[in-house]
Amino acid sequence: MYLETIFRISALSIILVLGLVVYRRNRHSATNVLLTLLTVSIFLWGAANEISLYATSTTSTLLWIRLTMFFAIPVAFLFLLFMHTFPNATFKVSQYTKALLLIVISSLMAISLSPWLFSGINQGVGINAKPIAGPGIISFTIAVTSANLLAIYSLIKKNFIAQGLARLQARYLLLGTILTLGLIMGLIFFPVVFFDNTSFVPYAALYMLPFIVATVYAIVRHRLMDIRAAVARSLSFSALIGGVLLIYGALAVFVVPIIVDLTGINSNIAAVAVALISIPVAKYIQKILSRITDRLLFQKRINYRAELVKASQELAGTININDVTKTIINTTKEIIRARKTVI
Repeated sequence: MYLETIFRISALSIILVLGLVVYRRNRHSATNVLLTLLTVSIFLWGAANEISLYATSTTSTLLWIRLTMFFAIPVAFLFLLFMHTFPNATFKVSQYTKALLLIVISSLMAISLSPWLFSGINQGVGINAKPIAGPGIISFTIAVTSANLLAIYSLIKKNFIAQGLARLQARYLLLGTILTLGLIMGLIFFPVVFFDNTSFVPYAALYMLPFIVATVYAIVRHRLMDIRAAVARSLSFSALIGGVLLIYGALAVFVVPIIVDLTGINSNIAAVAVALISIPVAKYIQKILSRITDRLLFQKRINYRAELVKASQELAGTININDVTKTIINTTKEIIRARKTVI
């Protein structure tokens, strides 16, 4: 249990440090500032969630669950603002939009700390707590989901309209975002909604790592090294992490209960066996994703020699050398005749 806690805290610390690194690179860039604020919000959100797991009373459990939702709101809306602004150095938001966002965010954060979102704890404390959702959960869900969908729409739009390096960076962010959302949907949303399984909820902040790592590389390193090399290495690493987590999550949710029921072995032993199986399988998936990434980002490498040969053959096939020679002779005769006339 303590090792898992250290692992989660380490992941949160890495996210925070990466955000500070981006801020130090350019403190006047709106993109850098928004990413830094996003990483700070993720850190606070993950820290509140971590503390809620170890609460020992109903009152403290409810308080920290509410604080977790409290910090989840700026995470969602900063994610939207960042996607809308990237890679610009200035904010591209009107005063009216800023005022509207401020009202919405403030209202949702106030609701998250009130009984409107969670009115109490049905049973259990800490990691085993089952909170009672209030009517405010509807507005919370709609607002957070809308912010995430708008952010993804803005990023997809940038992938179509951006040119050159900016387009490559946008694709880099898109792949990191897809991997992060896949982890959240596959290990949190579907298990909780359809199977009432919250085993992977404590690791929620960890699932933000692929997006944060991809974004930091796109912002910090693109002028210091070939961005394509950074994309290849980072996406390969992210694909490996994502593959392990997704496969392990799927096997733990669907396979482990069946194995325990059929064989009667200890569930912890079955979970360890599943983890060992998921690692080599994820490595195979990583290779597939790497090939897909190369095709998506870099398309086909240009063979300059082959292209020159092809071009020369096409020119030779379209130009009639006799016509060229005849034209040169006629032109020369006309020049000579004109000179004699002048003399």
